[in-house]
Amino acid sequence: MRPFLVPASADLAYSKGFEMTTKHTPGPWLIDYELDDLDSSAGVLRIIDPASLDHPQGPLTIATVNVAAHAPHLDEPLANAALIARAPLLMRALRTALPLLEASYLDHDGTENGRAIFAGLELVREALSSVIISVDEVTHEA
Repeated sequence: MRPFLVPASADLAYSKGFEMTTKHTPGPWLIDYELDDLDSSAGVLRIIDPASLDHPQGPLTIATVNVAAHAPHLDEPLANAALIARAPLLMRALRTALPLLEASYLDHDGTENGRAIFAGLELVREALSSVIISVDEVTHEA
C-alpha cells in the first residue's frame, strides 16, 4: 500500500468550535460498485461525488470499501459504504441539532430532562469533534 500523503500546507483543522476551515466535498455522495475484472468474487464499492460524473478522467472517488474480505456477501461492506456516503447529511444533522440541544438544555438545567439533554448534547459534541483532524494526526504507512 502506498503511503497516504497530505501536503504540508493543508489545513484540516477547525478554526473555532465546529466550523471547518477546509471544506469537504459537498454531498450527497453516491455509491458505485466496481467488479474486479480478474476475480468475480471481489470488487470495490466507491463513494463518489456525483458532481464529477462527467469529468473526463472519471468521477472523484471520495472513499473506497473493499468487498473481497466479505465476498460473496455485500451486506456489511454496503452498510459501511452507505454510512460513509451519508456523512455530509449526518454532519448537517449534527450541526443543526447542536444549538437546539444547547438551548433546550438551558431551559431544563437541573432537571431529569436536562440531564438527558446534556447527555445527548455531549454525544453530538463528541461526534462533531471526532471529525476534527490535523495533518499531524494522519498516519503514514510505508
